This record gives sequence, C-alpha cells and structure tokens, in this order.
Amino acid sequence: MDKCDLKIDPKVNKFHKLYYHAKIANALKTAFIVFLGVCFLFLSSLTSENKYPQHSLNFSKSAMISSWALYTFDSIFSFSSSKKNDLCPQSPPIFPKRNEKIDNAIEIWKKDVTPYIEKFANGIRFQTESFDDMKANKASHSDPRYLPYLEFIKFLEANFPLIHENLKKELINDYSLVFFWEGADTTLKPIMLCAHYDVVPVNPSTWDQWQHPPFSGYNDGKYIWGRGTEDTKGTLFASLEAIEILISADFIPSRGIVLAFGFDEELSGFGGAKFMAEYISKTLGFADGIEFLVDEGNSLSEVEGTTFAVVGVAEKGYADINYSVLVPGGHSSVPPDNTGIGIISQLIADLEDHPFDPELNDDSAYLKLMQCVAEYSESLDPYLRWAIKNIQWARQSVIAMLYPNPKFRYQFTSSQAVDLIHGGVKVNALPEVTTATVNYRIALHSDFSEILEHVLVVAEREAEFYNLSVVLKDYNYPSVLPLSVQNKYQTTNENRFGKLVVEVLAGTLEVAPVTPSYGSEAWDVLAGTIRSVFEESAPIVAPSVMGGNSDTRHYWGLTKNIFRFSPVSEGYNLHTVDEH
Repeated sequence: MDKCDLKIDPKVNKFHKLYYHAKIANALKTAFIVFLGVCFLFLSSLTSENKYPQHSLNFSKSAMISSWALYTFDSIFSFSSSKKNDLCPQSPPIFPKRNEKIDNAIEIWKKDVTPYIEKFANGIRFQTESFDDMKANKASHSDPRYLPYLEFIKFLEANFPLIHENLKKELINDYSLVFFWEGADTTLKPIMLCAHYDVVPVNPSTWDQWQHPPFSGYNDGKYIWGRGTEDTKGTLFASLEAIEILISADFIPSRGIVLAFGFDEELSGFGGAKFMAEYISKTLGFADGIEFLVDEGNSLSEVEGTTFAVVGVAEKGYADINYSVLVPGGHSSVPPDNTGIGIISQLIADLEDHPFDPELNDDSAYLKLMQCVAEYSESLDPYLRWAIKNIQWARQSVIAMLYPNPKFRYQFTSSQAVDLIHGGVKVNALPEVTTATVNYRIALHSDFSEILEHVLVVAEREAEFYNLSVVLKDYNYPSVLPLSVQNKYQTTNENRFGKLVVEVLAGTLEVAPVTPSYGSEAWDVLAGTIRSVFEESAPIVAPSVMGGNSDTRHYWGLTKNIFRFSPVSEGYNLHTVDEH
C-alpha cells in the first residue's frame, strides 16, 4: 500500500493561508463586536432608571450610538445570523380534501350571491344597539330597546333553516345564541366560533353625517354600509352561511363546532358571554375542552407594502378610575385660590405628564408582529429592520423609533385617557364635587397593581399640595385592591381642606393569558387556513396584541387557544360614522 502523501499542493497551501487569515480577521471582528456590545450594555445600564420622564423619552444616547455602531459594522461584516423565517415562521397553507357535494354546493352559491348579500344587508337593518344603562347581567323584556334583539333572532331562524333543524340550539339568558354541531369523532375537542350582534349606538346628532343611513344596510356594489357591518354581524353571518352550505352538502365535521353569539359584548358580555361560557362548560361539558376559539379581532392589513394577517394572541387589561375632588362650596364672588375644577385640572395634567413606561420584552406579542414586518416588508427603514432583528443589541432604539406614533406606542405600554369630566351646577356657585373618569388599558408586561401604584403616587402628590385627604374605594367584587393598600386608606384626616376620592370602578380586568403561537398545533391550523383562504393576497400570518377588549374574558376557562381575528380584507370606520 502506498504511503499517504502529506505534502500540500502549493495552490491548496495558498488557500490554506487565506483561510487562516480569514479566521484571524473573523476572531478580531468578533472581539470588536463583543467589546462594542459590552460598552452598549454598560452604558445602557447607567441610564436604566427613570428613562421616560414626563412627555419626552430620555433614551440613552450612548445606547443609541452603540446600536448604530453595531448596525454599521453588521452592514459591513454581516455578523448577525438570523436566517429568513427564523423570526417569523410561516405555517404551510392547509387545503381541505376535495368533496364533490361541497364543491357543487359552493358553485351553486357562487352563481348568484345576491340573495346572500341581501340577507346580510337585512340583518344590518335591525337596530340592536347596546346602551350603557341597559342591564348587563339580566336583560329586561320590558325595555323596548330589546325588541329588535328578539326580531333579529327570529330573522336568523327564518333565514338559516338547516342550522336550526340540524344543530342543537340553546337560547341563553333570553338573547344569546349557542349552537352545537356534533362531530363524527366525539373524542376530539370541538372548535368554537364567536361573534355578537349588539352594536355600538349611533349618536343621533351624527345621523346626517352618514353617506347612507346607519341602519340601512345599503349595498353600493362593493360594500355594505351600516352599524355592525364590521363589528361583528359580518363574521356572524359568515359563520352561519358557511355551515348552512356544509349542511346542504350532507357534510359532517370530524370534530364538533360550537357557535356562540352574544347580545351584550359592547357591555363586556356579563349578560351574554358569561352565561354562555357556563352553559358550554357545565351543560355541554367542555370545561377546558375547546380545542381553539376564534373571536373578533385584528384582520388583514398592509404594513410597509406587504399584506399581513394579524392574529391577536394577547389582550390588554382594562380599568376605569374616577377621581373626585370634594371641597367646600360657596359663592363664586369669593373663590379660593383653586376651585375643585382647578384642582382636578392640575391632577389631570399631572397624570398626563407622567405616562407609563414602555417595555418590549422578548416574549412580547407585538414584538413578534414587528419581527414579521422586519422579515417581509421590503420598504421598512433599513436601520429599524436591523434593530428589530437584533433586538438584544438595539431594544432602546426600537422603542425610541416606535414610541412617537400612538398606534405603535400603546401596543407595548399602558395607556390612560381622560374621557369624562363633570363639575359644578351653576355659574355663580363654587363646585363642591368635581369628577374626572380615566380609562386605562394595561400593557402585557404590567398588571393592575402597577397601574394603581402609579396613579396613587400622582394623587398623593396633588393631595398634599392642595391639602386634601386621599380616599380610595373599589367597586369590584372581589376587590382588586392589595390588602396593604386597603389598610393605608381606611382613615382620612378631617383637618384637611377637602378630599380626593379615587374610585376603582367595577369591570377591572387583568391582562389576558397569552395564546401560544409558533409551534402550537392550533396556531398552525388557523394560520394554514388563513393562508389558503386568502391565497391570492398571500398574507404573512403574524401574532400580535388586540388593542381593545372583547368578551373573551369569560372564555378563559374553556381553552388556552383564543385567537382574535376577523377574516376580512377591508373594513372601515369601526364604531364611528360611515361604518362599512
């Protein structure tokens, strides 16, 4: 056997030297990057306290400079190693098995969709408005505002006969509808589709501002106009129409399907979803037994030139707080230095001058959306794209660039909005009671106790300045106040000029549990279905935060997989004039 020749060919040796030179250069580059990173982390830590005082964000300039330096060197050396789709994996489209009967039924439906469009338009004509003074826990038959609700239920029965004949139907609390379509395999957990048919009231003073009357269901050939078209009679009719077609084709689902249609979602669902959840859990026997649930939420939208199907996997918390200043009255010709209205104005200014701190954690649902935008939106600012994809180096830069826009800001910070204010009864009488109501939406990284701690600091500061006692009340049952806080505000100083009463109103809601996304079977089924249904627009399916609140709070015990997604490509003017 010949001996192995260990001599290296001169040409190979040349490349061998280049290889080692490259290794040395790469080691030096890595060392330099690590050095920059350490500097960045160290300098950031020096300014980690009180980063966001008052209105302006005092972001660390050193952190910004460090991340810019890293961006510049990455542009040259390409040290970041994220592969395409690493940050935003896309589930493959799911197409159902072909079924000749279903294909034929759909073709018949497609030949003339006019009757189905008119059916939907007729549903908009029912004036099913939810007013705040309507009883949420038990609707009253004596209230004439509920008559359209009963008429709407009868309308559904007349227009979807196959569903009413073949599915188990239950009327819950007089006005909510639950349908159950049993599956062929009862060992499989059912899925649940939700919607509500109550709508936000139309302010009578705005009726003449609508291009088409708000309850006309006007069809202009492209859109149906009217209150409830988007929120959410549209998804209700879509669910019913799809199942009506499937029943007509003798289809039986493998797993069961639950339909839950509430009548008071705009009142937080305490009369509808709350009771439906009890029925589904106890009577149908699906306590923690729903595979996944789809309710209203985000939809298809274009971001930086790319179409995204944005699925809400998280929902912010909610709280309303009244701030009332109680001071002695009197004739306005002899006013104190600050009237109750003046004091409450200063309190409001103080609250607004001290917004909540933003956070963009690695597990943030909103960060997941922005990572998808960074992966797939070609027109995104190059530095922002790099910063998002290298969040561990440039977190403060990402926050600084997104924060100025309120649409982005409140995806990763708690919000406060002063929505109501009332004080005084006559122009020549000093106001004895002045009240402002502030609405809070609690960010995913926070909780109500943090909100309360924040606002009490402001309240205490203003109370001390104006010589007021702070009184704290809670109208939630059970109480949402920590025991230590309750004890602190049990007594008041009667020697003070007046009182500042802080009232936590009923309906306080903590942040919702976050639904698993990437890697979960439920997410893959939903994302794959979205990609197949909207195959033509080829959307990128991304998890995110739902900005508002829905009645899914009552369904937390049914499943961990709650998806907030409205499968519409276009919808306009939610909750305002010209909804369509």
